[in-house]
Amino acid sequence: MTGALTSITSPVQPGAAQSTASFGDLAGEEFMALLLAQLRNQNPLEPMDDQQLLNQVTQLTSMQELQSMNATLKGMANRDNLVDGAGLIGHSVQAQVNGAVVEGLVTGASVLDDRITLWLNDLPIPMENILHITLTEDADE
Repeated sequence: MTGALTSITSPVQPGAAQSTASFGDLAGEEFMALLLAQLRNQNPLEPMDDQQLLNQVTQLTSMQELQSMNATLKGMANRDNLVDGAGLIGHSVQAQVNGAVVEGLVTGASVLDDRITLWLNDLPIPMENILHITLTEDADE
């Protein structure tokens, strides 16, 4: 296999939709399966170059490390955003919900579906929907 792998396309069967995944979308296990299939099906008279194999294994390791770093950074960002959301507890906010503007006191903050959610009594409001924040006298104490 020469050149860079840019995409993988599954064969189209009658009635099936064609799917394409970019190299960045491959999970480590899928990449390893692809590499092993390549090794099994190589021409014995022209085996894969050792350097090429080493490069592909290095790419796999790098991809796994980048995925791990991405997950760690995402977790850190969520924690930072949650701290920001928690700082709004006790404040009065205006938010847009389903096209309407609602107002209420923030009673809590949580992470739902990887999004910071503020609670106005029992109503969950995504933090990005907040339009205005007002400092209440109770929050000052």
